[in-house]
Amino acid sequence: MTGRDERDEGMERARRGQDVWQALAHNELVRQARTGARISADSITDIVGLPGRRNVIGALFSSAKRAGLIVEIGYEQATRPSRHASRQLVWRGCGPEQTELW
Repeated sequence: MTGRDERDEGMERARRGQDVWQALAHNELVRQARTGARISADSITDIVGLPGRRNVIGALFSSAKRAGLIVEIGYEQATRPSRHASRQLVWRGCGPEQTELW
């Protein structure tokens, strides 16, 4: 196997892992949104773990907001130590009617 083959194989493994995280996170966000619960990045990552790339968390929430699945309700202090007590958005799920479409 060449160096390029190993690189390509590694990139493919990383992509598949990212796809798995995105599917798990999407399903968890939909589950929480159906209940009308308060949702944050911490509430999702506490269940499904952290992704390989942190920017996908924001992308997940942006997509859900555009789809009308969640609405922003404020900020709270993040609980994950690696966030260094930063502020994070808090969302509320829009209930079962909206989640059927996403």
